[in-house]
Amino acid sequence: MSEPKLKVVIVTQSDRFVIPENIHRLCEIPNIDVRTVVTTDGRGSISSKWWLFLRGFGLWQLVCLAFELVKRRLAVRRGKRLISVDAVCLQHGVPLITAGSQELEARICEAVKSCDLIISFSAPSKFSPSLLKLPKYGCANLHCSLLPRYAGLLPSFWAKYEGEKDSGATLHVMGNQIDDGAIICQRVVDISSVSSMWEIIQITKCEGGKMTAEFLKSFVDAPCDLRDLCNESSKPSRYYTWPSVDEIRNARAKGLRLI
Repeated sequence: MSEPKLKVVIVTQSDRFVIPENIHRLCEIPNIDVRTVVTTDGRGSISSKWWLFLRGFGLWQLVCLAFELVKRRLAVRRGKRLISVDAVCLQHGVPLITAGSQELEARICEAVKSCDLIISFSAPSKFSPSLLKLPKYGCANLHCSLLPRYAGLLPSFWAKYEGEKDSGATLHVMGNQIDDGAIICQRVVDISSVSSMWEIIQITKCEGGKMTAEFLKSFVDAPCDLRDLCNESSKPSRYYTWPSVDEIRNARAKGLRLI
């Protein structure tokens, strides 16, 4: 049996909504071998900010989100969907490494030996220059906004906060700064009628996952070193951080919901 053409390591966070299905998509691509999945929940992960959502959106919205998660757990028991990164790794026989923010780089370095490419699905950590050099073809990150706009954290919130009609997803080369690498491909989604932050997250991550899979299907037949790409227009003009409680409450007063 011939060896797979492209050996991939995925770095992400412990998401229970869209990322598991995105990993599943990559595992299903012929001639791609997902060697390892590394998860981390650092200070930049959504799961670390429940207190912020509670104070900004209120208890009832958080309860509604918890109820949605329960529904998804029941669905997976009926065999209808993949609910977690753990579940998709188990299904495909892919080793899963869980690392804290302090040990993340060491664990990734261990995982990427003889690896061709790292794919980051919104990993909440910055990669060092030495780590970026390890994979044969470099590292690519899926960021759920239309870079160079809305670089940084929680673009699903900031796009609506700033009154945007469109958002989307960007697959870009990972560089020395966050969200500033050359743009590989983008996909636009209409968010003008969407009032739920969680729906925007799901739409953009889902479309981004499909886009990433399509890119890899073509990349496996014509690989190149992503670090050689140059795109100055990808430089962010502004880097967004977590919104304050007051900013969330202001957005909520304008009609933005958590879910």
